[in-house]
This record gives sequence, C-alpha cells and structure tokens, in this order.
Amino acid sequence: MLTQSSLLQFSRTAADVYKASAHHIMGCEWLTVNKEGKGAVMSTGPGSAPSPPDFLLMSLGACTGYGVKFLLDKQAKKFTKLDVDVEGEWTNEPERRFGNIKLLVKTDADIEESKLKAIVKMVEDKMCPVGLTLKYPPKIVAEVKIAK
Repeated sequence: MLTQSSLLQFSRTAADVYKASAHHIMGCEWLTVNKEGKGAVMSTGPGSAPSPPDFLLMSLGACTGYGVKFLLDKQAKKFTKLDVDVEGEWTNEPERRFGNIKLLVKTDADIEESKLKAIVKMVEDKMCPVGLTLKYPPKIVAEVKIAK
C-alpha cells in the first residue's frame, strides 16, 4: 500500500529543525510564527482566537487528514468529503493536560470500512508527525534570556 518512495515526502532527516516563535501582542493574544514567517494568532485566555490546546487538536486533525487524503489519492479513491474530528479530554494527572485524544475520520470515499481503518492506522503509525510526537513525546528543554 505505502511504498518506501511514497513515504519520502513524509520523512525528515535528523538535520531538519523546525522553528516557531510566539510574540505577545496584547492581553492574552499571541502572534505565532514559523521559520518561513507564516503565522497565526492564538489566545491564552479569553480572546478572539483559538487557544494553544485548540491548535494542538487542530494540528492533529489536519496532519491526520492529509495522510488519509494522500493514501486515498494513491489508491485512486474519489471523495468529496473528508473530515477529521478531534476531541481532547482534560486530566489533571500528573498535571493539567490532555489525557485522552480521540479522532473520528469521516469520508464519502468509495472504500470498505476495514480498508479505511487500515489507512488511518498507517497514518497514525508512520505518517503524521503531530500524532507521532504525541505518541512518543520529546524531551523539552527550556532556556531563558533577558532581552535588553
């Protein structure tokens, strides 16, 4: 189903470094920008934009959806609808975070449910870097610098 060459566009080398920054705008609003300068506003409190946890769930949905679309396209499966609903369940153990995350992939593609499940499993296990980062969390190291 998925060849090594088709995985190339999903693979990254150890030298690949993604960068992003968050710049305080005002109140609880933040401008977040990636290394290419593409940005989005998010809110860490009551505000007009999605929150960081919202962006995490939205990122997982888009990443999963892209992988599913890629595999449906590779199998020449036509569709007009492909949605990924994502739910995060809060927990306070060991600290406030998502304890469980549920994905629901919905499509009108002409495909058997068992084959769609296999596609979603392939995306979960090999293709979606957002989901794989959540499944195998990285070590996070924080540094500080006083800006003058």
